[in-house]
Amino acid sequence: MKLSTRVFELSNRKYRNLVELAQTMEISQDLIYRVRKGERGSKGGDSKMKRAVIINPKDNTATALNNIDAGDTVSLTSKSGQAGEIKARQTVPFGHKLALATIGKGEEVLKYGEVIGLATHPINEGDYVHVHNVESALLPPPKEVE
Repeated sequence: MKLSTRVFELSNRKYRNLVELAQTMEISQDLIYRVRKGERGSKGGDSKMKRAVIINPKDNTATALNNIDAGDTVSLTSKSGQAGEIKARQTVPFGHKLALATIGKGEEVLKYGEVIGLATHPINEGDYVHVHNVESALLPPPKEVE
């Protein structure tokens, strides 16, 4: 399957669950379930830790692995392991995107290492990234009806 097809399918919920996302990312299903529960792994730690995954090193967004509230410190993980922390500026629902860096109006929004959209408004680090501030680059714009 071509990467562009996989990106389109992931962003349009063609995968049934995070297990399929884990398979796509080549990480264990157990890791997905642990991070969804907020567990930090076998070493224990804060069971309330919020988590997000960076799917590709090129990404400027991370995907929330549990519901994140404004002000939460979010632990970032990637295929290569821990990738630091970020403070959420806005509430981000499970499965949605969190900005890893400032994204200016008109700049590319990256997920899966691919452009998935363009920012319609400035997006700050830690902001919720969704349809209210991003225009899709995967779908053609709707045609106007006369």
